[in-house]
Amino acid sequence: MGFLTNEIFTEKLIANNEFYKKLIQFVIDHKAPLFYEMSDGLERNSFSSYCHFQPMRVYSHETIRTMFFLHDFVHMLFDYPYDMARVSMEEFQEIMTKGEYVASDETEILIYYRIPELHKKVFIHERIFFDILKERGVKQPPLWALAKLRQQLIETDNLDAFFFTKTEDQEIKLWFKKWRINSMWNETRYLESLKVKNAERFQYRSLTPYNYERTIENYEAIGGEAEYQKLVLSNIQLAFAIVGLENPPTTFEECFEKIKLLENKVMFRPGNLNPKEANHAQS
Repeated sequence: MGFLTNEIFTEKLIANNEFYKKLIQFVIDHKAPLFYEMSDGLERNSFSSYCHFQPMRVYSHETIRTMFFLHDFVHMLFDYPYDMARVSMEEFQEIMTKGEYVASDETEILIYYRIPELHKKVFIHERIFFDILKERGVKQPPLWALAKLRQQLIETDNLDAFFFTKTEDQEIKLWFKKWRINSMWNETRYLESLKVKNAERFQYRSLTPYNYERTIENYEAIGGEAEYQKLVLSNIQLAFAIVGLENPPTTFEECFEKIKLLENKVMFRPGNLNPKEANHAQS
């Protein structure tokens, strides 16, 4: 865990929080993410974290950098259909949309309930949706409820008159509404993923918005070097399948040489996204 605390989750308020310590450990135990330096700007929009390849993020603000890593780790907790043959394009679109809702709710709202003093380190002079909820006396809501609320705020105007009553709230409202953009990104990724061979063999444990907090709060590390090596091997085999490389590693020992073949590869290119869509493809 030394690498994670020294290089990734460097904001101690987050790294030392009991809930987030368990969340991070869950991801390590069940996803074994591999960290990499981006060699192509397109990788910023490739969402490789869904495949447990986590790009190193560069931000001058240490706390925000940690929060972005946490956002990606939350994404890893939820279902992702590596075998696209088992879902329709519409189902995939819904999975990706709901996945963004829950990850954003955790790192844009719930994090301030879990660590109230964090607000003093980020958005010091800016009003955020958390402030609106607190003014209305809303106690910490469960993730599943926030996800339903976010869906209403983004996809409809039904609750605008209740939540966005002040002039200074209009910018927050616009922030929610901008996610209405229906980009071609999901369609491109879906069609590309259909080409992945034998994708049904990639299976990982995932959570739902309903069991997420209960599972994390009660989680105890399972450890086990053998299981970790198995996950690393599976992740690299998955990456080989996605980028179309032949002869993936078959043992953990082979991974150290084979992973070098992934250098300068991009898992999913944004395809024909225009610049405005590309900017919205990643939060």
